[in-house]
Amino acid sequence: MSGARRLLGIAPDDVHVLLYGAVDSRTKGFDLAVAAMGWLRRWGVPARLSVVGGGPPGEVIHLMDVAADAGVADIVTFEGLALGHEVQLWLQAADVAVQTRTSDLFGVSGAVVDGVALGLPTVTSRVIHRNHELPSYCVGLHPEASPMLIADAVAGLAHVRRESMARIEPERRAYVRDHSPAVHAAALVDALGLT
Repeated sequence: MSGARRLLGIAPDDVHVLLYGAVDSRTKGFDLAVAAMGWLRRWGVPARLSVVGGGPPGEVIHLMDVAADAGVADIVTFEGLALGHEVQLWLQAADVAVQTRTSDLFGVSGAVVDGVALGLPTVTSRVIHRNHELPSYCVGLHPEASPMLIADAVAGLAHVRRESMARIEPERRAYVRDHSPAVHAAALVDALGLT
C-alpha cells in the first residue's frame, strides 16, 4: 500500500478515497461521492479523492463544479483513464473506494469485484453488495443515498484497510476463492444441466 501511495504522490496520513471506472454521475452517482467529500472535511477527516477513469469532458467539468460548490476542489483530483498496472496501483493506494449506483437496476460491477479482490473496503449500492455477495469490509447503501450517508460510510471504513488487514485477508481470500471463474463456470454448467 505505501509503495503505491508513494508512486502516486499520496500523503501517508491522508484517507485516500477512490472513485474509478467510467465517469458517470447519471448512473453511478459520482457527483454524490464528490459532494460527500464536503461532509468528510466538515467532520475533520483528512480525506482526498482521486477520480480515475474516462468519461465525456462535460461530465468531468460537472464534477469539478460539484467539487467547487462543496468547497473541496483542493482535495479532489481528476486523473483520467488508467489501464492495467496503473489501475492496480490506484486500487492498492486507496483506503476506501466508492462505487455507488443510482438505481437498483444497475446491479453488477466488475470494478467493485476488482477492488474487493485486492482487499479494498468499498462503499457501494445494496444491490451490488447483495449480488456480488461482498465481504464485511464493504458497505451497501440505498441507491438514493445522500452525500452525507456516503461520507458516513466512507468515514466508517477509512482505517479498516490499514488497521485490520489481518482481519480482511482471510475474507478476501475466501471471496476470491468462492467467486473464481472456475466456480462461476461450474455453477453455469450445473444450471444449464450439462453435468
